[in-house]
Amino acid sequence: MNGFLKLAALFLPPMVGCAPRAARPSPGDQNVLTREEILNSPLRDRDLLDALRDLRPRFVRTAPGVHSRASSGSLPPVVYVDGVRQPGIEALATIQASYVEEVRYLSPVAAQNEFGAAAAGGALMITLHRDGDTSPRHTQ
Repeated sequence: MNGFLKLAALFLPPMVGCAPRAARPSPGDQNVLTREEILNSPLRDRDLLDALRDLRPRFVRTAPGVHSRASSGSLPPVVYVDGVRQPGIEALATIQASYVEEVRYLSPVAAQNEFGAAAAGGALMITLHRDGDTSPRHTQ
């Protein structure tokens, strides 16, 4: 039996360090806007909507909608701040850009896979930076 365990150890891959890691944006990932990039821009003191319009304009463009007899037009991305769905993209104007840790853009296809048909225009996943307090940091 002892020989069997030694033999099995040779053929089984080591399990140390095999836990999944949190996804980190790769350098140059155009689907992610990081805190570092925001803070290094002159837009750090503006609201997030203005910052995105300049730094990642495609994040806030509306995606072409499905045209039918009942409706036509473009679909805006759905917005989530710290996992809470916001009423619309205008909510970004209430968040100071420097308070943001990360903005992640999901394409319309990826957003529909994650959130369903309501996200047909894509999605913005915003994580706010926390300085030891637990309250969200919005502009007034």
